[in-house]
Amino acid sequence: MFITQFFSALGDTSFRNLIGLIVSPPPPIAKTSSQAVQHLALAQIAFMLPYVLFGPFVGSFADRYPKKWVLFTASGVRAGLLLFTLMLCLLVYQEILSVKALIFLIFLLGVMAALYSPAKYSILPELTPPSGLVAVNGIVESGTLLAILFGTVGMGAVADLVGLWEFQQKSAFLSLSGFAFCLAVVCALFFLSSVFATLLPGRPPYGGERAEKLELSPVEYYQTVKQIFRQPGLSKAVLGVALFWTLAAGVNVLFFPFGAQYLGLSSSTARTSLYFALAIGLIVGSFLVGLLPRSEDLRYVRPSAFGFFLTLTFLTFVRHAWLAYLILFLTGIFAGIYLIPLNAAMQRLADSKLTARVIATSNLLNNLAMIGISTLYFALSALPVRHVVLVLLCFSGFFMLILGTVPSWKLELSEDEEKNQ
Repeated sequence: MFITQFFSALGDTSFRNLIGLIVSPPPPIAKTSSQAVQHLALAQIAFMLPYVLFGPFVGSFADRYPKKWVLFTASGVRAGLLLFTLMLCLLVYQEILSVKALIFLIFLLGVMAALYSPAKYSILPELTPPSGLVAVNGIVESGTLLAILFGTVGMGAVADLVGLWEFQQKSAFLSLSGFAFCLAVVCALFFLSSVFATLLPGRPPYGGERAEKLELSPVEYYQTVKQIFRQPGLSKAVLGVALFWTLAAGVNVLFFPFGAQYLGLSSSTARTSLYFALAIGLIVGSFLVGLLPRSEDLRYVRPSAFGFFLTLTFLTFVRHAWLAYLILFLTGIFAGIYLIPLNAAMQRLADSKLTARVIATSNLLNNLAMIGISTLYFALSALPVRHVVLVLLCFSGFFMLILGTVPSWKLELSEDEEKNQ
């Protein structure tokens, strides 16, 4: 499962960074920073929208059918979509390479990602005894973070190596061969994910027999949501994860414009290296939080949220790349300490018969919030403000300060919940 998830996350990250490099080209070509923020926000919304549209159904789908084949289908279809796009690109280059066409492609990939997500977590209890579940979740999460790291920096390096942009005097043009090569790399990653999914062992469904039919009724989905919010510990974990991804979505659309405008990072590799520093910090934070005593009761969520606010605010005053890398590394550490205990609490406290549906519900809430913050940043980026990127970074920091440090996150586990650990 580690390898299957690694290649899937690597493909997703690589493709989204490829789109980021296209809609936020290096200076001096370029669009203004506000235009880049708008295009990145639109791309992000397109990827997240399927989680909202299909969230009520994909969890039931993953609970009904063998999860290894759900994973195979989701990755295989994504590889097929990119292969089809590559063929169209080679045949009708000018027509296919538009921002609208690429954003539509992101939407289609998001549909398959929405199907993949609940299956990848709910299959773990089928493959692992309860005593090893926490460790396996940590391994899979580490693989995802490594994939994000390699996909972020790797796509920037590949884009520079093959020449994504062709420069002529003061003009620049997107290279057909460079774009096609990058697209082929991403297609291969999804293909590998689908191949390794077929090698997963078949196991009986976690929590009992597999459902006899798909529960696609909104009423049935509403009952699942009610069960989640009747349990205070589980609802607290679900909402905490949603807060994190809301902030992450807001900050994500600002990195490329910030690197180009305020740090003078012109190459694709240099701008994606900002994500590299953040991802390294996430991996370190995810490891460190496992060493902290009693982290399962969420006692470190509030202080890590405050640390996140401090580092993000300080970043707005930084104008040197290496200092920015250090600040983002610290930001990633706080993010890992914040997120991993919340994820673990959500998986630990969920009813075993509803695992995929609980995860799908969490995904829906996460993506509703992320679409909201991306839409807000899209609108705010159009304001006639000189340093709109810095203003939005400060806004993100205060957003985490208020919602991350004011509530009490600490869990008081019941006896039944203690038994599920």
